[in-house]
Amino acid sequence: MLKLGYKSIENDMKNYSWTQHTDTIIIPITENKRYGFKDMLVKFAKILLENGFRVLFKAHYQHKELLNTYEKDIQNLSEYQNFVLYTKPHLSLDELKRSITLVEFRSSLNYTYALITKKPSILLIPPSITKNRTNLKNNFYNKNLHIELTDLNSALQMVKILQNDSNVQKLHKKMIEYYIQNEMYSYDDILEFIQNYHLKQLKLRKNLLD
Repeated sequence: MLKLGYKSIENDMKNYSWTQHTDTIIIPITENKRYGFKDMLVKFAKILLENGFRVLFKAHYQHKELLNTYEKDIQNLSEYQNFVLYTKPHLSLDELKRSITLVEFRSSLNYTYALITKKPSILLIPPSITKNRTNLKNNFYNKNLHIELTDLNSALQMVKILQNDSNVQKLHKKMIEYYIQNEMYSYDDILEFIQNYHLKQLKLRKNLLD
């Protein structure tokens, strides 16, 4: 269970106090060489930085070797003052509160981020996956937790909306709270629930990407 990185999620959910979004977009670093997604993600990070957002690259604490895959990109992005490389095992509550959203499409943080922060995560789906996938939306995407997008312009506009529109922020908060209350187990069972969910999604995405 500890390998999945969910040791503190119950405490985070209980201790996190919802705040309106500020300036940061969290991007987990995962193995995304296939389908051009790594390049897409790095390009989006640069677009966000050039639009004045703070971008936090979150390295997986058990797979820091993935930093080698992004080494040149991290060097280039580090030229921006508002770029942060985060290597601690778990995101702090302060960083979560400072965030607007999280952007990825394979990381389990797409799920846990929304549960903790009551903010939606963005599933940024590579066009090649959009053309070839089967049942990804039905098996991973959840309208209460995620916003699914396939192009960078739409993703940038959505980030701006999530940052500035308090009505949209509160709507997504209500949607996520509805999910927690009606589609999830109690806090006492959350670790088992997330473990089973995560293992199921790993299997589904493996079948999708094979």
